[in-house]
Amino acid sequence: MDINPNKSLIEIADGSQYFDEEFKPVIGADSTETEVKTGYNVFLDGMEVKS
Repeated sequence: MDINPNKSLIEIADGSQYFDEEFKPVIGADSTETEVKTGYNVFLDGMEVKS
C-alpha cells in the first residue's frame, strides 16, 4: 500500500472496515427488536448506530 499524504488512511485502506457489512437491529431489554441498527467498525474500533 502506498502512502499518499493527501488522503486519509480510511480512503486508502483495502477491504471493508466493518466486521459484518450488514447492520443488525438492537435487541431491547424486553427481547424485542428496535428500529435502531448497529454495526462494529473494526478500523475505527467502535460501534456505529443507524436509526
